[in-house]
Amino acid sequence: MKARFQSADMNLDSLLDTVTNVVGILVLVFVLVTLNMQKTVERIREEDPSQFGVTEQMLTEMQQQAIQQHEDLKELQVRTFGLDVQVQQDQATLEQQRQLLQDLPNVPEVEPVDLQKLKQQVEQRKRQQEQLQEELAKLDREIADVEGELGETPEMSAPPPQIVRLPNPRPAPKDAREIRFICREGRILVFDPEQLRDRVKKRVEYLLRPMLAKAGADGEIDCQRLVDAYNKEAVGDQEFRGRLVIENFNLVLIYEHRGVGETSDRLRLPSSRFQAAVRRMSTDKNYARFLVWPDSFDVYVNARAVCDERGVLAGWEPYTEDYEWKMPLGVKVQCQGKPKPKPVAPTPPSSEKPKPPPPPLPSDTID
Repeated sequence: MKARFQSADMNLDSLLDTVTNVVGILVLVFVLVTLNMQKTVERIREEDPSQFGVTEQMLTEMQQQAIQQHEDLKELQVRTFGLDVQVQQDQATLEQQRQLLQDLPNVPEVEPVDLQKLKQQVEQRKRQQEQLQEELAKLDREIADVEGELGETPEMSAPPPQIVRLPNPRPAPKDAREIRFICREGRILVFDPEQLRDRVKKRVEYLLRPMLAKAGADGEIDCQRLVDAYNKEAVGDQEFRGRLVIENFNLVLIYEHRGVGETSDRLRLPSSRFQAAVRRMSTDKNYARFLVWPDSFDVYVNARAVCDERGVLAGWEPYTEDYEWKMPLGVKVQCQGKPKPKPVAPTPPSSEKPKPPPPPLPSDTID
């Protein structure tokens, strides 16, 4: 836009003056030449032309040339006038165009295009397109392979329905000992929490001795330091790892499952550890207690069927997916920061007879 306005601002007055001056000079020259020729012819005629070697014919031709030059001068004047008019018209047209350009809205300047950067972007888009085409072709081949495998796969019949006996909750036989089984992560295993807890207690008591020797008169210790020292080398076995935590200023043992055990197909075999454990159970002195997580209910159903076949009583307890089995460690410690118990005021003796305790609630240990 800037260049256009500059061209529109050009003034043609100087050009017009120059053309007019040139034409005027030419006119004067022609006038002088014509006059000189006419005077020369008249002077020659007044004298004897033969004295100058000029014939009458030459005089006639010179006079005709003067007349022709006079006519050319008139024509030149006409052309000069027309040229002047044309220049004035062109100047008026240019002035109108300049005014139109000034009335146009300002056009923002366009930033120059970086051709090298644009070329790099085009190359990058091209490489991305080629990569997408390769991935699409790979997906097409995978789909074709899957379709081929599906075409070769024989039709699968539905598995036979499992028969589940409705539970009949009732208390376990008197003096019967429970045998725990955990059904978790699609597997089943025998669970003996007391055995692992005894090993953990021995380890904690060993770590506790030097800390009690340095404790004050109240025997308070830094329980968190004790827990951290134990968890660095926690006791465990093939099935569980015993992790120690502090809950309400008491030591609590959490059993972390290692993901081992027998699957539903494995536990049905006579050589499985589960079947061996069931065979060792007495139908009168033992009963099975299944701790079932949501991802292993089918394992529990198959294990329960084995117990029913052998006449072993069984019960089950459902747990949430993120639940971890835990129990108190059984080691008494005085943790630092534990609030002291408030003294209890003695109660005055009452003349009323104490009320008998309520009867015990039924225990639905087996079903």
